[in-house]
Amino acid sequence: MADCRIALCLARGLPIDEIDAVRGYDLSERAYREVRDRWLEEADAHPDSDWLRTRYQHAFESWARHRPDLVGDWPEWADATERSEGR
Repeated sequence: MADCRIALCLARGLPIDEIDAVRGYDLSERAYREVRDRWLEEADAHPDSDWLRTRYQHAFESWARHRPDLVGDWPEWADATERSEGR
């Protein structure tokens, strides 16, 4: 499956150094921003979900392992859910 993902990334013009060689995932800055923004939307919509909070942290840790240069703007859970407190 990773080979297929890698082939798709290459076909889209992604540089080989921005592709996870083991899983074939797009590790570009654009992909990071899209993933981070989606997690922030989910955190805002479901601030009390322990399941989501755990997955949010796992997503952060994965990006931190693969692209530590990008994760400086990934907010902590409390900051990500701050907008929901007034609901």
